[in-house]
Amino acid sequence: MRANFAFSTLTATALLGAASASATVLTVTPSTTTLSGVTADGSPAVTPSMTSTGVLYSDYGSTSATTFETAVVTAPTTTASGLAYLYEITTVSQTRTDTVVSADYFYWDQALKGNTAGSEYLIFSGSLGATAATTASLYVYSAGDYTGVASPFGTSVPALPSYYFRLAGTGAWTLLGSSSTTTGNEFQGGEATTFSLAAGSTTSFEVAVMAGSNVDLSNVGLVLASEFYDVHTETVTLGSTTTKTLVGAQLLAPVPEPETYALILAGLLFVGLRMRSQR
Repeated sequence: MRANFAFSTLTATALLGAASASATVLTVTPSTTTLSGVTADGSPAVTPSMTSTGVLYSDYGSTSATTFETAVVTAPTTTASGLAYLYEITTVSQTRTDTVVSADYFYWDQALKGNTAGSEYLIFSGSLGATAATTASLYVYSAGDYTGVASPFGTSVPALPSYYFRLAGTGAWTLLGSSSTTTGNEFQGGEATTFSLAAGSTTSFEVAVMAGSNVDLSNVGLVLASEFYDVHTETVTLGSTTTKTLVGAQLLAPVPEPETYALILAGLLFVGLRMRSQR
């Protein structure tokens, strides 16, 4: 069995879209790979450290705006009233607010062949650099097949691959866990861990996959990712609908002729002069 085990459980790579040219926070530089009991089947698939920016999640909503409009139905004359209708106009705009994030990630995957009946292991080494403080996520996985162990008590699954990790190349290895998912005589699975990196730091790291007797590795890989950064929201208008509702009507008073305005003005002027002379 040989599988390019697609990593779908790491949020950073599952949710983010197109990648830009280079990483902003996290950089990963492969160093050496040590193999025992197995050999590489071609070159590894490698995605160098890079930044992805995309939508983490979206909230849908709407905004509403109301205005009023007066429409003249019948214009007033000098002798008759007019009629106007009053409308309420409501515009509802559908919106989507996206939460946009960035994350840096590195991907490495190696197909294997020439497995032996005995134990085999793979150790991946490299260095990590962080330009800003971040929490790095590591996921290491493997796939392969096994031969059931026969005993007087029946046939059982042997101990499947175990996963180890350590920083700075010193001290004891940390056991992350072991594979447990099987289909027929095949297995696939992995383990994850997180660790903190300080701003401006650089450190070496090692990841190991160990398989015992009767277990043959055919694929090993890992993913490293930074935590989300540059988190911000963007609001997009998706469309709008407008409703126009009649809410009332009003009479428009007759409009006097120009001569009428002149007479009114003359009358006001006469009254003003008379009151002045009386004083």
